[in-house]
Amino acid sequence: MQYGVLSHKWTTAEERDEWEKSVRAILQQMYGIEHIRSVGATSEGNRIFSLYFPLRPRTYMRLLKDGLKKEHTVGDFIFLVGTLNGEKIEETMMRKEPDFGAMYREFEQKYNPYPVQMARDDAFGHALADGLIDEDTYRKARRYFGSLWNYVGD
Repeated sequence: MQYGVLSHKWTTAEERDEWEKSVRAILQQMYGIEHIRSVGATSEGNRIFSLYFPLRPRTYMRLLKDGLKKEHTVGDFIFLVGTLNGEKIEETMMRKEPDFGAMYREFEQKYNPYPVQMARDDAFGHALADGLIDEDTYRKARRYFGSLWNYVGD
């Protein structure tokens, strides 16, 4: 089962409540969606309020036709942005983690002239020095690979 996610950045509780009431009514009355859940979060200093609901293919196509577009997908959740019947649906500001494995393979191919694997430390170190990644990405990659960070394979 896939789920649709509609999000809104808010500053006051009244603004958040008004948006939720309006969007819930639109989803229920125009699209027949009854099982709507809500969740609030803080992301990069923004207060985000999201509604999520089961998303059938026909409903998804109608939402796209009516002005929404897919922002990104995380697992079974499809994050939508745009305007729905006058209500602004905003980006979630969620940052997906990069695919560190793919980044490593790319950096190894670029920086390693030898037929054996290059240590992840070396590959990401070269990429950092060349400005392909920033220090934050370097630290996250190091955390991601853990004990394999300095490993050189066959």
